Amino acid sequence: MPKTAVVALRGTSTTTEWWNDFQWDLVPFTQVPNGGKVAHGFDDIYHTFGTMTPGQQQSTPAPGAFAASIAQAATEGLAAEVDPGDLPIVVTGHSLGGALATLLVADLTANTPLKPQAWTFASPNVGDAIFAARYGALSTVSWRIYNQVDVVPYFPVDVFDNYQPVTAGYAINSLGKAKWSLSCAHALDTYMHVLSPATVPLDPACS
Repeated sequence: MPKTAVVALRGTSTTTEWWNDFQWDLVPFTQVPNGGKVAHGFDDIYHTFGTMTPGQQQSTPAPGAFAASIAQAATEGLAAEVDPGDLPIVVTGHSLGGALATLLVADLTANTPLKPQAWTFASPNVGDAIFAARYGALSTVSWRIYNQVDVVPYFPVDVFDNYQPVTAGYAINSLGKAKWSLSCAHALDTYMHVLSPATVPLDPACS
């Protein structure tokens, strides 16, 4: 059996990404037929993704082809008798990375032979009810882990309640386990500590 392939997408880092995080108008997610609408900022960032070969200094954005590139990399060298749909693959991310991981899982499942699992942490809502339903029909295993006292998983919020979570989610609560602050409640370290306190020490700044 082949080893599990993992695609990990990082959270917000640059000022441009912070700006995109707040672009909450809804646009069609064109990678997936009947894919509903998703946040404009997340969609913009998703379209900048590309892949790199070892030694390459900068990736080349591949709008519309990122999932295919991931599938090619994941299945390279796969024995002929192994069905790519049976390849163990996990797509994960925290915060913005969780939102982008959700888009990638939908794209991979709709457009490649891969059937990835999704493990997201502190992901904001990604799109509307049509996207959420389409994602639910496509995804196999999907864990949307959120801290009940973290504000990010409840955003974006709009007066028409257009944004919907993609799954019911797996709730944790860091109250009593970590100091409450916006940053501590949202930190990946806090999430991991609550899930596995014996193996992941809490950041001293949140003790």
